[in-house]
Amino acid sequence: MRTPDFETLELLPTPVWLGKPDGTCLFANSALLRLVGLDIRDVVDHSWESLVAPEARAEIRSYLDATLQSAPAFSFRAWLNNPRLRRLARIDGKILREPDGTPALLSVTLTDLTYTYRTSKRRRLRAEQTRVCFEYSPIGIMFVDANLLILRANNTCASILNTPLEHLEGRPLAHLLTHPSTAELSQQVLTLSPKTLATGTPHNLQGWAIGDLQTAEGTQFIDWEIRRVDTAEGEAAGLLMVISDVTQKKTRRTRAPTKRRTPPTRRRSRPSRHLHLRTRLPTPPLVPRTARPLRHPQR
Repeated sequence: MRTPDFETLELLPTPVWLGKPDGTCLFANSALLRLVGLDIRDVVDHSWESLVAPEARAEIRSYLDATLQSAPAFSFRAWLNNPRLRRLARIDGKILREPDGTPALLSVTLTDLTYTYRTSKRRRLRAEQTRVCFEYSPIGIMFVDANLLILRANNTCASILNTPLEHLEGRPLAHLLTHPSTAELSQQVLTLSPKTLATGTPHNLQGWAIGDLQTAEGTQFIDWEIRRVDTAEGEAAGLLMVISDVTQKKTRRTRAPTKRRTPPTRRRSRPSRHLHLRTRLPTPPLVPRTARPLRHPQR
C-alpha cells in the first residue's frame, strides 16, 4: 500500500485523521485540530479515543472491533473532547487494507454537527412550547384548511362548542354549527370564511348567543375571530379561528348594580375671620381720664 500524501491531506478543509488499525494516530490535519481544540502533540501517537468524550469511548472501541473483523466501515455521532467548546460530530471511519486483506490504516473523517444539533434543539423546544400553548390555551383555537376542513382544534374549543374533540378534527366547518339556534352565526361564519381566504381581511363576530348551550348563568355568549394563515410564499394556507367564551363578562356587565346617586351634602360654611372682623360693630371711642367731668361734692 502506498504511503498517504500527508501534504495534500493537510490542505483539505475536512477534518482527517489517519492511524494504525489499533487506533494509534499517525497524522491529523489542521482542520481536525481546530475542530477538537487540541494540539498536535496531544493527538499524534495517542489513541483516537482521546478525540471524543469519555462516555463515548466504549462505543468507539466496539465500532472499531467490528470493522476490523468484517464490517467495511462505521459511522456514528459523538461529543468531542474539546476543552473549550462542546461540539458534536459525525465520525466516519474506514479500514484501508493491503491487497491480501490485511488491515493497513484506519481513516477517520469528522463532520461538525454542533450548529445543526443546536438549531434542531431550538426548533424542538419551540415546537414543544407551541404545542403546550395550543393545547392548554384558555381560548378556543381551530385551524381550517383552504377547503374549510377542520385540521386541528384544542380542548378549549371543544369545550366551548360543547362538542367532543374527535367530532371536530377532520370534519367540514359547515357541519360544526348545525343547531337551529346557531343558524345565523353559522351563516355568518360560512360567508366570511371564504372572504377571509380570498382577501386576507380578518373578521370578528362578537357577542353571539348560543341558545342551545345552557350554562349555570344562562345562555352562552361567544366571540368568533377569523384570520387567514399564509405560507412563506404569501399564499393562503388556511384559516385560524379563535373562539372565546365571554358569558361571564356579558353577564357581569348586564347584572352590574347601578349605584344610587345621592345629592351632595351641603356643608355649613364657617364665616371667615376677616368677615367677622369686618362686620363687628364699632366700639365707642375711649374718653381720656382728663376729659372726664368733675363731680361736685355733696352739700
